[in-house]
Amino acid sequence: MTQYERVLQLSSQLELPEQLRLLEALSRQVRRQVEGSGAHSIMELEGLGADIWQGMDAQEYVNQERASWEVLTPFFCCRFSARQTPFSWQRPFMPEPPTS
Repeated sequence: MTQYERVLQLSSQLELPEQLRLLEALSRQVRRQVEGSGAHSIMELEGLGADIWQGMDAQEYVNQERASWEVLTPFFCCRFSARQTPFSWQRPFMPEPPTS
């Protein structure tokens, strides 16, 4: 049995008020540790994964992504009907495929 499992087992034997006191104490302890660790900046992620995008044109990538959304749009439409709850999913309109 791990130390965590032992502590959990012991805490389950406490009365409810004692469990609440323990929870508050643990919460304060963890909050102090998190606050003491210092804040991080989103700028720390700058350049991360740059090798993945090497040689790729940003606008071309965006164009390809938007084109892929247009293909999926009919499958993910949501319509509202007075007889249904708001945002109920209905069968999407599917145009007939062109005949050759």
